[in-house]
Amino acid sequence: MKHCHRCKIDKFYAEFYKCKSGKYGLSSWCKICTRETQNAKRRENPTIHSAQSKKSYYKNHSRNKERIRIAVNSWNAANPEKYAANRLNSKLKLYKLSKYQYEELLLKQDFKCAICSRHQNETDKSLSIDHDHNTGKIRGLLCHNCNLAVGHLKDDPVLAIKASEYLKKFSV
Repeated sequence: MKHCHRCKIDKFYAEFYKCKSGKYGLSSWCKICTRETQNAKRRENPTIHSAQSKKSYYKNHSRNKERIRIAVNSWNAANPEKYAANRLNSKLKLYKLSKYQYEELLLKQDFKCAICSRHQNETDKSLSIDHDHNTGKIRGLLCHNCNLAVGHLKDDPVLAIKASEYLKKFSV
């Protein structure tokens, strides 16, 4: 048992945070008292606290950036199915699509890119969700290369026609 210096109650050791400088390696305040005071400080000065949190995050993140990148990449390599599922789920959430709607699009397009008709199995990645950047409306599913091409043409049909005419002009 240890005595909390704030609430003056004897509590079990597990109810105290670890602290190297404290007696028995534990904080002098119990976890409940510590949380209450931290929450009160956050409510009193929310801008200061959020600025300090961001500063601490970026300081630690930049220090550990390389280590984090290596760990993430090794996990992705060790778990390719989970990595692909996580990527797809984040894209579905971004475009507010359910898995059912995505699968409907896949079936409608016969699992092929809407532009070049390459089958999904012929590509390294799953088909990308193509959408209008102004309205957010989903147009279809494209392979990685076609999605990049449409993006580089700035979703402009006139530029796409000019590019097509240019290629026809110089084709053998």
